[in-house]
Amino acid sequence: MSAERSPVGYLDQLDQIKELCRLKASDFALMGYANITPQDIWRCVSERYGDSWPPLHKLVNDILTLTPTKMMNWLMLQAYKDSAPRDEKVSVAK
Repeated sequence: MSAERSPVGYLDQLDQIKELCRLKASDFALMGYANITPQDIWRCVSERYGDSWPPLHKLVNDILTLTPTKMMNWLMLQAYKDSAPRDEKVSVAK
């Protein structure tokens, strides 16, 4: 979990949130998605919030209910954004 995207209001629960991301990544590995890391899970979920963090129960729910389809779509968008030339960076509407 990157420091710049740490959930400010949940510093006491940071270890548990990291563990949830690790467990979700291991769930994906059991389904055949072995290359997904806990950091990928965290980035996928946390990018949705922008500057304001949701209640803790919503954050936990978003991690636990993340589907392989949502994760793969997010990874594809990241790859697409990263491959675009600097002067043609793609803006994807949420």
